[in-house]
Amino acid sequence: MRKIRLIWQIFPPYLILTLGVVVSVTWFASSSIHEFYLEQTEDELDILARLAIQQIPKPVSSDNIEAIDRFCEKFGDTAAIRLTVVDKSGVVLGDSDEDPLKMENHLKRPEIQAALKEGVGRSTRFSHTVDTEMMYVALDFTDESGNTIAVIRPSISISEIDHVLSGMYQKVLVGALVLAGLAVAISWWISRYITHPLGDLRKGVDRFARGDFDKKLPVPATAEIAELVIAANKMADQLDDRIEMVESQRSELEAVFTSMVEGVIAVDMDYRCLNMNRAASHFLGVSLPKVLGKRIDSFVRNEELFELLNRSMESREVTERDITLVSGVEERIYQVRGTLLHDASRNEIGVLLVFNDVTDLRKLQSLGKEFVANVSHEIKTPITSIRGFHRNASRWGQGRSRGHRTIPDHCDETGSETGGDRRGSA
Repeated sequence: MRKIRLIWQIFPPYLILTLGVVVSVTWFASSSIHEFYLEQTEDELDILARLAIQQIPKPVSSDNIEAIDRFCEKFGDTAAIRLTVVDKSGVVLGDSDEDPLKMENHLKRPEIQAALKEGVGRSTRFSHTVDTEMMYVALDFTDESGNTIAVIRPSISISEIDHVLSGMYQKVLVGALVLAGLAVAISWWISRYITHPLGDLRKGVDRFARGDFDKKLPVPATAEIAELVIAANKMADQLDDRIEMVESQRSELEAVFTSMVEGVIAVDMDYRCLNMNRAASHFLGVSLPKVLGKRIDSFVRNEELFELLNRSMESREVTERDITLVSGVEERIYQVRGTLLHDASRNEIGVLLVFNDVTDLRKLQSLGKEFVANVSHEIKTPITSIRGFHRNASRWGQGRSRGHRTIPDHCDETGSETGGDRRGSA
């Protein structure tokens, strides 16, 4: 799975959130401006309607259509609106844009109905007379007795309102784009501000992993990242101390391992050579770099050695036996001891073989056995003679003690020695 950098996990959400806020604020501002302008336009139309009531020529009736119509045209041009005057029966008495005589009855218009009933009416709808959407505000015109005799209705095209609002919308849009740009820049800066110390931390940890502990990481201002950096620096110090200790111990073990007279070979459970010292490589006549990681049977051909390895792995006990190996043109005898190897978790990982050259000792033992055998053979005959003489002497001594002699077998009665082939005769 492809890893995503932290900045691309932080920056897009920041950007989306910020742009969402900007768009929402822009939309809300535009809607508010639109509604506010419509309300302001309605209020302006209401004011213009009241001004028209004060200035309209009297009487306001069908008998004065021409004067009323001219007034509507003049007032509409001055105020940049459309002004319509309708009597209480719906007959158009004057209009700034159309001929009132050709206009249909306006009694059913919603703003006219509302003005006749409530005194004021407002409506935004499509006008079939001018073929566009219009905003209307209608006020009733009363006589001195308070009776409604006509309705004054100023109006304005919605397209004109939209034209005015479009300029405002453009300004709002420009402001929104500027804010969006600032939001993008700020989001990017915040994302970089957060991720940059982490990038430095990653580079520092990589440097620590390579064994370079000389340069410590700078502690940033952010508390959470600062704690992480301080922990990384402490870890580097501890790793440095432990590596120095391990290297020191390794050097000591290597010195002991190399200077050992005994040959040592470490073999894994698959019979591959893990390590050996100088003495073992000399005994076997091989070089460590060439045999490291290879099976032991690729450079040592000895059935007794493999029997010892198998017995060590199977019995899980210390095994020992003498093995004869050819070193150059000479056969050497080695006392080999096999011991199981374990890791830190006490798992069996191989066998440790220790070779001790006992060739001279075995020769001495063999010579000692031969010497003892030869000496035993050489002194066997004298000892037998001495034992026989001692037996005869004992018999002679016993005869004298009884008053007569004991004549040896090889002497006559007078004590004279007789020949081996002579017979006793008178």
